[in-house]
Amino acid sequence: MEKLCPDGGIVKVVLAPAPGSAPIIPWGRGYNAKLHYTVATAPFRPLTRPMDPPAPPPAPPVVAAVHKHGRHQHKHSHGHEHGTSCTHHHDHDHDEKILCKSNPSDSKADLQQQTSPDPSAPVFASPSGVPYTFDTSVRRVIADTVRDDGLETLFELRIGRKFAFPALETAVTSMRVGETAKFLISPEYSLGFIQLESHLRRTRASANGRPVSNCCMGMAADADQHADLYSSADSPLELTVTLHEALAPAEYARDAWEVDAADRANEVSTIKDAGAAAFRRGEIGVARDQYMRALEWLESAHLKGQESRRTTDAGPESELTPPPVTDIARLCPVWAADTMRTLRLNIALCSLRLAEYERAVTQCSAVLVDSPRCTKALFRRALAHVRKGRDLDLAVTDLTAAVDPTRADTPMSRDDPEWRAAWDAYQTLSAHAVRQEKSMWGKLFGS
Repeated sequence: MEKLCPDGGIVKVVLAPAPGSAPIIPWGRGYNAKLHYTVATAPFRPLTRPMDPPAPPPAPPVVAAVHKHGRHQHKHSHGHEHGTSCTHHHDHDHDEKILCKSNPSDSKADLQQQTSPDPSAPVFASPSGVPYTFDTSVRRVIADTVRDDGLETLFELRIGRKFAFPALETAVTSMRVGETAKFLISPEYSLGFIQLESHLRRTRASANGRPVSNCCMGMAADADQHADLYSSADSPLELTVTLHEALAPAEYARDAWEVDAADRANEVSTIKDAGAAAFRRGEIGVARDQYMRALEWLESAHLKGQESRRTTDAGPESELTPPPVTDIARLCPVWAADTMRTLRLNIALCSLRLAEYERAVTQCSAVLVDSPRCTKALFRRALAHVRKGRDLDLAVTDLTAAVDPTRADTPMSRDDPEWRAAWDAYQTLSAHAVRQEKSMWGKLFGS
């Protein structure tokens, strides 16, 4: 048993040690831990310490009981098996109140039961210095990283990112890959757990199609549904963790929120090039994901740059530069806009190859907001409409705009094989739609 905090607020018990070949992990900011955990709760029971004098038995409580009597006189004195006697005298129709004392021997037995430790339960000192044991007789699991479908989901924890449940980070950074350990966490160190688990439960419910409400009535219903969680607010936690993997910051793809805005802008070109390489290899899905990741990073960096320029003097726009930059306020907005347009067009092209036509329409429409004469956006959106087989009126509008010099920056030729194939497909679908419409009206009015 190992104390992870000087006051004993978090205690570690190794259940299965890591393999001998597992190295000690140099945990630092940005490390990504992949783990499986369960959380159980049960009340702590204080144990009698040898150095403490025995406590005097508590004074027997007085219990009041009321008896109804009819119209008669009686006087009696009787002894009870447990040694309690009561005497009363009364006349006529009235209530009688009898004061009885509880058996002292029962109180001692109860005290003995409360302070006798379970031999299998670990004993440790709480921050207050009093020995406690975890009452396993009423133990219940309130959190588990196994999804509703029964498949294990590894929980990913970024170290040093001000995690909502600090005790989990303290526990994980004491482990090696392959190790399983149990951590006993006193209530003083369990802050943040309820918020974390409540968020995870709501996220799983939403992913499984169950309604999740954020209004006051919905929050009240959530509290009722997860009463087991909220009732653990002042209880200790039993955290069991198995550490499966630990990756240094350079060994995994970080999310945008983990990277400084200037670094996000600086890495966009690298991610974009990785997408282009995947596209050339025919890995269209991988290419789409890389382009979308680059777009996410650049959009957030661009917005941060605009915000910084409003509050700081970054100089005239002509002096702003493309990456690499050390100050996000110095990021050139023209470069950012051009790169975002290219990324959106690349995502649309990948989406057409993957038959994700709605995504292609969305990305092309976003390009046309700022660049309404962009030929590629017009044509790719038209192609998406045609391949969907609906919104043909929108398709013909974009197709004709793509070859119109007054509506496209670099108009396509009507003899272009791609444009001609799209136009022929549109005409075929349009003629089929007209025949279907005529047939429908003919059946409606023919007879």
